[in-house]
Amino acid sequence: MVSQTMARSEGEFKGKREKPGLCRPVIRAKRQVDRGANSTNRIFWLSLASVRRWAIPPVRASSRPDFHTMDACSIACLKSMDTASIIRGMNLHGIDLNLLVAFDALNAERNVTRAGARIGRTQPAMSAALSRLRVLLGDELFVRGPSGLQPTPRAVELAEPISLALRDIQRTLQFTQDFAPSASTMTFSLGVSGHAGSVVLPRLLSILTERAPTVDLRVQDYAGRDDAIALLDSGEVDLTVGIPPSATGRILRARLFQERFVCILRKEHPATLRPLDTESFLALTHILVAPENEGLDVAEAALAMKGMRRRIALTVPQMSAAPQLVASSDMIATVVEGVVAGSGYADRLSVLEFPLRLNPVPFVLSWHRRNDAHPAQRWLRNCMLAAFPNVWLPSENVCADLAQQYY
Repeated sequence: MVSQTMARSEGEFKGKREKPGLCRPVIRAKRQVDRGANSTNRIFWLSLASVRRWAIPPVRASSRPDFHTMDACSIACLKSMDTASIIRGMNLHGIDLNLLVAFDALNAERNVTRAGARIGRTQPAMSAALSRLRVLLGDELFVRGPSGLQPTPRAVELAEPISLALRDIQRTLQFTQDFAPSASTMTFSLGVSGHAGSVVLPRLLSILTERAPTVDLRVQDYAGRDDAIALLDSGEVDLTVGIPPSATGRILRARLFQERFVCILRKEHPATLRPLDTESFLALTHILVAPENEGLDVAEAALAMKGMRRRIALTVPQMSAAPQLVASSDMIATVVEGVVAGSGYADRLSVLEFPLRLNPVPFVLSWHRRNDAHPAQRWLRNCMLAAFPNVWLPSENVCADLAQQYY
């Protein structure tokens, strides 16, 4: 192709020798060819010979060359210069995926017509694609042989990487309703809030070990209820488990489990010798659990509704810290029942009924709407929901904004 372009350029220059100085660039290009310069340099000198002298008229910086005023040779040379820059930098914006598909078909069939039939393109379209590939990659790629097209060393070098890349793209874009957990190697990400992690993770790990042994799980903790929304929005996690976040249409949720509030005191505390009434409860020194640093919990909200106050001597951000602190002091704490069982201090604590009626704490499974139809995530959600029987105790509204006080 380069030799043909050079021949055309020399032929056209022969007819224009009356213009002074026009032949010198071509002579220089010819010398480069004679010395065995590479194809990129040959294209460059021919392009310089044509374009600098007469292909491109003087234009302002903001203008583009007028291809209508240029002959075929000039256009070819100008395009060759652009191609040379692509070859050097290989700008991916200039690559059409269809060209790679055509390359893969040509490499498989070694025949332009059969390659076109393989991917549903006509023989002229395949020939055009091959021409574009040759220009783009600076190589003949496929040459005629006794038994069809034969790949050049450059084509052999490119064949496997291009084939693998196309397969990866196809797998990425192919959406299927099937998910094979036993063969999957994907990684799920889960956000958990405090106590919810100690309840959910043992059951979830048991499910994954049995049904999806090569699936990995990444767990991330969060504190505030609406931190779950931020994690799901950003895609940092696939699912979250915790108290219900603020209602928003893009975040979907399902009820997972719930736990009731109880009061805990150290064993042998004098207050454990009789039923815990409201008066006794208020007379004790309290530990307040406030994960969101609100200085308020469900018990405090219920007491405030009745105009009652208690002395809070210590405020902690994590409910899991309360059992140990209560076991070594005379203070009382209000926690969800499951925290006691998983604390390791159950044998040193007395569990008492809270003196007022409180709603149980709901823990929900939340996910982003964009992931609702994803087969793998749908499988994981169904497994988690099946692991927690949907026993949802009836509850009463102790205070008007109780739903916002759950922690």
